Amino acid sequence: MKVLDELQLEFREPEAIAEIQTARSWRGITAQFSRLQLPAEYEFKWDGHSHYLAHHDLVLLDGEMQVLGEKPVAGGDLRDQMTFVPSGQTIEGWSKPAARLNTFTVVCFDPTAMEEELQAEFNGADPRPNIYFKDNELGATMRKLGRLMADDTQPTARVYAETVGLTAALEMFRIA
Repeated sequence: MKVLDELQLEFREPEAIAEIQTARSWRGITAQFSRLQLPAEYEFKWDGHSHYLAHHDLVLLDGEMQVLGEKPVAGGDLRDQMTFVPSGQTIEGWSKPAARLNTFTVVCFDPTAMEEELQAEFNGADPRPNIYFKDNELGATMRKLGRLMADDTQPTARVYAETVGLTAALEMFRIA
């Protein structure tokens, strides 16, 4: 299996880092959680060979995200907003977060590696990018995955975290 891509963060201030940044991979899925305590500006980029789904708990004073070739979308109050970008596309942007606890959870999934799990129901799906959207059911699943990834005091059973990540992928195809 090829390694799935992760969201790349580059802080504009050299001393600024993510308070927590964890990543876990399973067959066809990579999940990443980042918690940013500092209001430090950062740039981000994802150029992957898998689908990208992010749940944002961010408040931005300024910033934007762009799927390359499309018009940039301004940030703002992104609490409980999500972004989906299909494989083969690139997103990049920058953020100036407010001075609050800001987090985001990313799930990258490769449908070809998850063929058995996704089954024929999702064959032929031609998903489109969707920046900063809301969906209550998918949002609940992504918040749950974020909590599992953030809790470094109590390791989560691998099968449980993998199942929640797979559920997020399946729910994304439900609304794509």
